[in-house]
Amino acid sequence: MKKLKVLFILILLCLIGFEDGWSQTIPELPPPLTLEVNDEDGYEAVEIAALNFVIRLSGLVYYYRHYAVDEQMERELTQLESDLEQFLAQGNLVGNISRLPVIQNRFRIAVLNSIQYQNARMEEAEKTKNLFERINDLKKSGDQIPVVRNNKSPMIKNIFDEISYGDGRLEVKTGRSETFSSIQFNTDYLRTADFYLEALIQVKEYQPLTWDPSPGIIFGSDNAENYHVMKVNFIDKSIDFLTYNFGSLSENDYRFPVQRFNNPRTGNELAVYKERGTYYFFLNQELMFEADDLALYGHGIGLYVDSGLSLSVSNFHIYQQ
Repeated sequence: MKKLKVLFILILLCLIGFEDGWSQTIPELPPPLTLEVNDEDGYEAVEIAALNFVIRLSGLVYYYRHYAVDEQMERELTQLESDLEQFLAQGNLVGNISRLPVIQNRFRIAVLNSIQYQNARMEEAEKTKNLFERINDLKKSGDQIPVVRNNKSPMIKNIFDEISYGDGRLEVKTGRSETFSSIQFNTDYLRTADFYLEALIQVKEYQPLTWDPSPGIIFGSDNAENYHVMKVNFIDKSIDFLTYNFGSLSENDYRFPVQRFNNPRTGNELAVYKERGTYYFFLNQELMFEADDLALYGHGIGLYVDSGLSLSVSNFHIYQQ
């Protein structure tokens, strides 16, 4: 069978004429294979035609399996490869010849679906690349506005055991409490203009006083009871997005799964980019989710802290033209 596979590849390269080596993208499919059989052909001629078809199709399956973009494509092509091997092993090529177009259709559908998936993924990657380019342009050409300032008195909700702040940095510690604590600063950014908000949050110490103690950033706040929260949920491994209206949690309570956080002591960077009516939310420079047409209630930006956390927050800035 190994010798047959080598033959499959040699035949395939002659048929399609690909360059040496594997491309990074799935090659375009060649035209469908045809069974070259005439009505007047005898049994032996039909058997040879069926064998040639199986050899060429097996070569295609084996070749395209090296371009598998996900487990599903790998699984489907591996199964097709096995089916074709069994087809040859059964020996009755003429009796089973009607199965060959069905097997070829399965192969072509598997590859075409994977090409569509690959193109969508490449398009999304290009969009993300362009998004980061626009963010970097804003950070280079815009004004950097520190959220935390010595000459600004914050609005504090609930009790902090310890709190200290200076330009661009915030140190807080919460004890046992029935609810979260927050500290918010009134900033000078324009709600109607685009902006990029970022903060690096380090967890210095943690006490298991609640199930999922989470730190996060507050934005669009009226420094009272209306604001949005983007927070890190280490226990459930998610980024949570919350909206508070008149002090109560609204229906806008979403969780987005995270594959991997940075070490909490090293720090995790949260960021929000507003571009026209769309908001982009990032964890450690990775786009997590998008939202449209969020209401910004005011200029307040701050920190959300559940009980039992000791945090150090740095690089707490907002960029705007």
